Amino acid sequence: MIGNKTKTDLNLMPSQAKFQAARMRMKGISKKVTTIMIIVWFSAVLLILTAWFLTKWWLTVENKKYQKEMSAFSSISKVTTTSQLVKYRAKLLGKILADRFEYYEAFSKIGKLFPEEVTVKDINLKDQSLFKLSLLVSTGKLLDQVEKRIEEINKGEVSGIKQAKILGVSYVRAKGVWTVGLEVKLL
Repeated sequence: MIGNKTKTDLNLMPSQAKFQAARMRMKGISKKVTTIMIIVWFSAVLLILTAWFLTKWWLTVENKKYQKEMSAFSSISKVTTTSQLVKYRAKLLGKILADRFEYYEAFSKIGKLFPEEVTVKDINLKDQSLFKLSLLVSTGKLLDQVEKRIEEINKGEVSGIKQAKILGVSYVRAKGVWTVGLEVKLL
């Protein structure tokens, strides 16, 4: 009889039993819904924690890359700055040495202009290529040689010297020497 249900079957269960059956069904549905909610909640928490840990790990890796690049950049920056400073100082030193070499050449040219018997008493640098000289000449013959040399310079026969001009000649009786003031212009 239980297996064959027809429209004419009557439900003769007491109302208490009906209520208990409905309550049991609700408890089953409630357990299923609670279980599903707990699973969804744990899944969401697990997903959020996974995303948080992955983000933290990724940020750590990127921060390490950034720090590595910054340290490489700062070391390259220091090397570049040092290199530029060394180049600048070398250029400056080269210029100073070149100027000294030019002055050395100028002084040696002036020193070789006149015979050894003529003494160069004083040399003043007026301009980069203009020198004022004071010579001591002991005899009139040497004075003639100085005058001839000045003529050779002004004719362009002496290399490296553009022009020479006598500023003044005087005779010092006490010492018995001629003092000659010259202005010599180099090329």
